[in-house]
Amino acid sequence: MNWYDARATCHRNGGDLLVPPDYQTEQNLWELIPCHTEKNRAWIGVSDTAKPGQWMSIDNSSLRFQHWNTYPIPILQAGQSCAVADPVNNLGWDTELCTSSFTFVCNRTLGSCPNGWLSHGDRCYQVIDVPASRKTYFDALQYCSQRGTSLLVINSADEQKYILQTLTDLHITRAWLAFSVGISDNSSYIASQHDAG
Repeated sequence: MNWYDARATCHRNGGDLLVPPDYQTEQNLWELIPCHTEKNRAWIGVSDTAKPGQWMSIDNSSLRFQHWNTYPIPILQAGQSCAVADPVNNLGWDTELCTSSFTFVCNRTLGSCPNGWLSHGDRCYQVIDVPASRKTYFDALQYCSQRGTSLLVINSADEQKYILQTLTDLHITRAWLAFSVGISDNSSYIASQHDAG
């Protein structure tokens, strides 16, 4: 499907093409792309269609996170160049004409969080107390991965404040995030479900 039709399909389903906000979110795409070959490159919400010759996200804002495979970033045809995430190159971005045909990844805001999850902004969070026998970072990472989620990556001061208050309210003093932090026998996992999907 071409980039324009992919975007229209996402709109019909209440979302838009995904613009990866960070490396961790981008890496979660591995689970959505069934076969990691060049033919399974996926459209993302990055193009020069709004401002020919200038790469922008679909909301016409500058890109905070970029993961291009080559520099300088080529514009194949001004106003008609779109980005694909390439599973052969660690989901790095490549340039294609928007009329080419690829699979795509949509992003939508969650209407509500699943039972047992907490909501803040456009994200859902789950704090999971675990037995001492399953207390390593890799256990937490595997636990989240098996459930289609990921360890939390804090993206803003507001989110950090929310997480600290939540952990305080739950009397949790140490938790695993998407990087290694302190751990005790009363450890907890924090899973995060963003609006990808």
